[in-house]
Amino acid sequence: MPEKPRKGRIHAVEKGAFQLVDSEKLAQRRKKSPDVTGCDGILSHYQFRLMAKGKVKMRWLSCPCQMCFARDWDACVNQERVGRCRDVFMHELTKHGGTDRQQRRSTMSNTMADGLKGGEIVAVFTQEDLCDHRYWVAKVVGEAWITNFLIECPISGEQFDQGDRIVKVEYFERVGREAHVFRFRPELGVFWVRTSLLRGLVELQPYGRVSHRNQTAHDTISNRNLEITEKSHNEIIDRIENCFGDNEGE
Repeated sequence: MPEKPRKGRIHAVEKGAFQLVDSEKLAQRRKKSPDVTGCDGILSHYQFRLMAKGKVKMRWLSCPCQMCFARDWDACVNQERVGRCRDVFMHELTKHGGTDRQQRRSTMSNTMADGLKGGEIVAVFTQEDLCDHRYWVAKVVGEAWITNFLIECPISGEQFDQGDRIVKVEYFERVGREAHVFRFRPELGVFWVRTSLLRGLVELQPYGRVSHRNQTAHDTISNRNLEITEKSHNEIIDRIENCFGDNEGE
């Protein structure tokens, strides 16, 4: 700061650090370094902290509050505005047993499945939606497991081979033609899906949620309808197109 702040004043400051690396040395290091998976949501988050090998903490925006400058990130006073920190992991990729792209998908989906305990809302990738939606939304029922023999989902009839990793889910149905509006339909039964189709956690909010106190929600009749937040939708599409590469085939 160029001058001592006066009492009662609020100042925003910015702190930055840079490291210059010789381009030749950097090129050599890149050749020797293994390929790794990308960070989910890297295109929609703007603050990153390297915690350990393969582990990164990230959040939507950086913050100049006093607690963040003291590196007490969990006590940030602006979490509602800049988002909370979350862990993402990078894993080394190999060509053994498939293409790099297939290995990347498998690694990321397995990492995601490892953290499922039940109750999470997830996006499930689809290529068969008649309205060209890229995913559907489901609620996880219990932990994922690996099949020991050929089995079939009792609801959809989809078959799973021995060794497939599966998770049970309950279905959210899209409401009419609204791409981002859903209604929970547990009465349809419990479906089984491959964890390789999971594309991330989903944040839902009541449909018609107001952004200001003096506004009136346009859907006050029914509280059964939920909508995916714009931020969550963009993150899922980012994972589908850029992290998992679902638009690249294979």
